[in-house]
Amino acid sequence: MKLSFQNVSKSYGIVDALKDISFEINPGDFLFIVGPSGAGKSTILKLILNQIKPTSGSIIIDDQDLSTAKRNYIDTVRRKIGVVFQDYQLITDKNIEENIALALDIINYPQEKIAARIDEVIKQVNLDSRRFLFPSQLSGGEMQRASLARALAVEPELILADEPTGNLDPENAWNLVKLLKEISKDSKTSIIMTTHNHEIVDALAKSVLRLKAGKNQDQKEVEIQEKDDNKSTVQEEPKKDQEDIISLEKDSKSSADSPKKKSKSKRSRLKVKSKK
Repeated sequence: MKLSFQNVSKSYGIVDALKDISFEINPGDFLFIVGPSGAGKSTILKLILNQIKPTSGSIIIDDQDLSTAKRNYIDTVRRKIGVVFQDYQLITDKNIEENIALALDIINYPQEKIAARIDEVIKQVNLDSRRFLFPSQLSGGEMQRASLARALAVEPELILADEPTGNLDPENAWNLVKLLKEISKDSKTSIIMTTHNHEIVDALAKSVLRLKAGKNQDQKEVEIQEKDDNKSTVQEEPKKDQEDIISLEKDSKSSADSPKKKSKSKRSRLKVKSKK
């Protein structure tokens, strides 16, 4: 699924939830949306799902502007989107198989193929031994994987993961994100994930939209690019950027200080280069 936000803003009265947000993703892209609570992360997901309308700007899905799209087109698009919630939103009186089957029934998935599809996604998220258990009998990590299995069952072109690691311990959080990464790579499913976990964001080296008070902190469009997943690049790049900023700050101070301090600033830059 190709998705584009073009100068999208959303206001609630005098409050700007989003202001002039632009980005684009293509099939197989993985985009993180990060920012503090109230930054506008969930607003973006609601706009994509057409639960709310933008105040201004355009949201384009597969070359169709949602603001002018007919209801049947919007319903078709919605069936191509899988959602993974932070609080799982599993139906408590149904087991895992039944939760997944219900999602397939809603989109009118062929009845004769439902059993096979359930079996496929349950194995994909490694919950085969838990398929007949109810949500209350599962751990947090297992419930989140069950939520992911339900999202995958509809064969989505886009997965929206709304803070999926928020209630998980570090190990389960990493396992879930690695699974999302594999899904994106293997099936060319686009993924948009909101998160507070900067460690995961830095480690995966995917594209990032950083929000603060509804605005893009980078003040430019998010460019989706293939990035090297090499571990050394992941660990060194953020650190290098921070050191470059520190070095620039030292340079600006040195203009008002003695030549001796200026030379010290140059040595700082040399140290940054040596770490590349």
